[in-house]
Amino acid sequence: MTALRIQHLKKDHGRGLVIDDLNLTVDSGEFVCLVGPSGCGKTTLLQLIAGLDRHYLGDIEISQRDPKALRIGYASQEPRLLPWRTVRDNLSLALPAGMDPARINALIDTVGLDAVADEFPETLSVGMSRRVSLVRAFAIDPDLLLMDEPLVSLDAPTARRLRSWLLGLWQKRPHTVLFVTHDLREAIEIADRILFLSAAPLKVLADIRVTIERQNRNPEAIEAFSAHLRTCHPNLDALL
Repeated sequence: MTALRIQHLKKDHGRGLVIDDLNLTVDSGEFVCLVGPSGCGKTTLLQLIAGLDRHYLGDIEISQRDPKALRIGYASQEPRLLPWRTVRDNLSLALPAGMDPARINALIDTVGLDAVADEFPETLSVGMSRRVSLVRAFAIDPDLLLMDEPLVSLDAPTARRLRSWLLGLWQKRPHTVLFVTHDLREAIEIADRILFLSAAPLKVLADIRVTIERQNRNPEAIEAFSAHLRTCHPNLDALL
C-alpha cells in the first residue's frame, strides 16, 4: 500500500522555486533515504510533508490508520529537548492522549536509556540526546516518520551505534520512513530505496533500490554497492 504520494509539488520561497513539479511515492513500511546537495530543499520538503508549511502547490497525500488522528514523527539534527524536563518526561509529553505510558518504559529499555531516564538533558552527551530524540519520534507509533539528518556531525562509532539502535527500533515495527542524509554509505546501510535529488529547484534525479539483503550489509558489501552506484552515475559525488 502507498503510504505517501506527492504529485506535482511546487514550493516558492519568494526568491524562486525551491521545489519544482516533484512527484514521488513511498510504500507502507518502506525506509527511503533522500540524498542531495546542501540547500537543495530537503528540509523544506520534510516540513511540507509534516504540515509545518502549507503554502505550496500540488498534492501531498498520507495514508493513515485513523483518518482523524494522523501521526507524524519528526527527528531533526537538533534534539530540541525541554531542559526543565527529565528524559522520561520529555518522552512522555510526546505521547498522544490515550496511548499506554508503558510504551515509554519499553522504548527506554530497548535503546539502553534506563540509566539516564530520570536525568535532565544538560547531563546527556550529544549522542545520548540524539538517541532520546529518535525514541521520541518512534514513541507516538507514527504513520510516517521524517528524519532530517539526525546523525549528522557525530563521530563514526557513535553514529554507527545510533544507526544500530534506529534499525532495531524500525525492524520491530517497520514504520514508513523518509530519512535525509549526506552520507551515501549510511543510506546504503539503512535504506530500502535511495532518492538522489537535484540542486534547487528540487527534483528526483535517480531512484535506486538497495539490492543487498539487510543481513548482508557489511562494510565490504556497502563499499561495493557504493562503487557500483558511482560507476553507473558518474556525477553522484556532486549530490552528496
